[in-house]
Amino acid sequence: MLGAVDGARAGNAMRTAVERQRRVESGLWQEPVTHPLAPMTTTIEAAMARHRVPGCAVAVISAGQIAWARGYGVAASDAAEPVAVGDDTLFQACSISKPVAAMAALRLVQAGRLDLDEDVNAYLTSWRVPANGTWQPRVTLRHLLSHTAGLTTCWYPGYRRGAALPTILQTLRGEAPANTPPVRVTALPGTQFRYSGSHFSVLQRLLVDVEGQPFDALLRESVFAPLGMDSSGYEVDFPERHPGATASGHDAGGEPIAGGWRAMPESAGAGLWTTPADLCRLACDVMAAWSGRPAQLLDRETARQMLTAQVGGWGLGWTVEQIGGALRCGHGGSNIGYKCRLVFWPERGVGAAVMTNADDGSALVGEILDAIGREYGWPDATGTTDQAGATIALASLAGFAGEWTGEGLARLTIAVADGRLLLGLAGQPPLPLSAIGEAAFIAEVVNAEVRFERHEVGAVDQLIVRQRGEELRFARAE
Repeated sequence: MLGAVDGARAGNAMRTAVERQRRVESGLWQEPVTHPLAPMTTTIEAAMARHRVPGCAVAVISAGQIAWARGYGVAASDAAEPVAVGDDTLFQACSISKPVAAMAALRLVQAGRLDLDEDVNAYLTSWRVPANGTWQPRVTLRHLLSHTAGLTTCWYPGYRRGAALPTILQTLRGEAPANTPPVRVTALPGTQFRYSGSHFSVLQRLLVDVEGQPFDALLRESVFAPLGMDSSGYEVDFPERHPGATASGHDAGGEPIAGGWRAMPESAGAGLWTTPADLCRLACDVMAAWSGRPAQLLDRETARQMLTAQVGGWGLGWTVEQIGGALRCGHGGSNIGYKCRLVFWPERGVGAAVMTNADDGSALVGEILDAIGREYGWPDATGTTDQAGATIALASLAGFAGEWTGEGLARLTIAVADGRLLLGLAGQPPLPLSAIGEAAFIAEVVNAEVRFERHEVGAVDQLIVRQRGEELRFARAE
């Protein structure tokens, strides 16, 4: 009898998962949203066509485990015989390569082989962080993982397939055939956040020097094998070993890029090939460790350190933010021909990974994550606020009015007119905002959500603009 009951429960859970998957697949908001209470919805396939994205894959985490994973579209738009994207199709993970590499480093910290706050020159043997004249900067592993080492700022464009590829030492030294400048300290270490792939090129060399084995082999042994990430690899030729399971990159017009993809020898920073499901396996393990449950890679203390904001607000490899009172972690990725993102909420055991094979994939990624967030109750999903015709007193609206500034961003103005808020930006007509909650509004014509937060007792002091899965944060102008 108990077996029958358990079987019925399992069947119900499976049906529920399928129903939720279908709601996500048909629940993307069709932009522009003309009414926040009854937005027009569209499907993943229709959104892919609109953004000229040939292929996309999605994996979703619920209750701390993968709920479902699926591929959409085709691996290459020019194939004589199109190959459908499946849940095992390989994509370039782009900068999501960084937190995956950070896992290997933190396992060595956990084992006592590395110290987060030791000078990395104490570990490096084949290359060292160079001196600036007579001054020798002190860079630590913590600095590298949190992008606060003050190293040369660079983005890795990759190399055409068949071209000569630099070794990681040539990349660090800026020697031919490397197409990026030499890595050196150009700002005081530990004082500011400056995102750059150079931090993880140094990490890549450090791990090889310490462990004495190739980087890709080290990551396979340390991270992929324990988690069963069988579809993941840092080898430059990894896709050649899986030709039928690789998604080719495409430009913003949906046309294939030359050679199918760019080779990325800067492995730790941008060279991982993987699937959304494998990325979610990693996220599930990190969340388990963070929560104190049994995990394969990290213990609770190390996972908590990894997901704690450092100088500048970045974690040790991951982005970490407090959204709606909950911790949101993850990382995005952008290589030529590929766009992707992994998001997870440790306290809630939910998350998702979305990977695309086109330069215009970022908007699609944001729309899919929004649909997932609405279905699974993420705090940051557009439209998850109580939207039942919210009305707010004029006295309360006045508390939102004023000038707002964000680091490196234009100044915004919030004004009250005719009983509603107007969002002003220099050079643009004001945007009317409709209330969807006590401190949440939507600019319907551009589908942008505007939220206000009070971080201290007193006046509202934070403004968040959210659109297509991206956030801009503003503080009151002084």
